[in-house]
Amino acid sequence: MSVLHNLNVEASIPALAFRQKYHNFNGLIWGYHWFQVGLYEPLLVGKSVAERQAGVRATVARFWQMLGDPMTSLPYQMPMTAAIAPEFAKRFPEAAIIFDNLHSMHDVASDILANPSVPRNRKRAEIVREMRRLMLESADGLSDTGRDELCRLLTVPQR
Repeated sequence: MSVLHNLNVEASIPALAFRQKYHNFNGLIWGYHWFQVGLYEPLLVGKSVAERQAGVRATVARFWQMLGDPMTSLPYQMPMTAAIAPEFAKRFPEAAIIFDNLHSMHDVASDILANPSVPRNRKRAEIVREMRRLMLESADGLSDTGRDELCRLLTVPQR
């Protein structure tokens, strides 16, 4: 059983605050996430230098196309690595899940920061609480030693 699994962004209490308030900026972030993992695919599937270069050029062109009309062409949902770079996800499943989890945590932190119902003096504590929750969610299958180490790592000093 894998120690990692994809996190549920929507489980976050303040979910959607950032996406609703800063729709285009959120789309740009998701476009960058698409671009980040999308570049791996042509590097893995290209059988020659020329094929890899052509694949990278096509990926870069698609990214610039996304930026051309933000209201219609930027991603409207968080791109998942397995959908964007299936060969990368097949060869490196843990790395793909880590990317998705980091992108999910980025969304959660953005939602907390943008949510006016979370008082300014509570935002850091809420982000840390969500980070801990999301990390523990992804720790299925850890040994007792691994869980103890994770708990040690999750001890984030409070200000």
